[in-house]
Amino acid sequence: MREAYSCRPGNVRVTIDSDVRASISSTDLFNAHLPLIPALDAGLCILEVKYDGFLPEFIQDLIQLNKCTSTSISKYAACRLYAGQMKGAVL
Repeated sequence: MREAYSCRPGNVRVTIDSDVRASISSTDLFNAHLPLIPALDAGLCILEVKYDGFLPEFIQDLIQLNKCTSTSISKYAACRLYAGQMKGAVL
């Protein structure tokens, strides 16, 4: 699930990804019936901020959230690693 926002100054793109899922049995991305498992713990989401040139101050202020963790992440790599760990698990 993705919510996407944009701002012209600085060409800012903000996305919030939740319910990120991985497949443990296939890499067929276009299969509508592909069985999926959650790749993030319940209640977690990924806030992604991309910009060109500069990040407007009001957006900098908005993303200074006290209870959040700032880190780099690849959603694709996280799903592949998680799915690899789950292959041997009983679901």
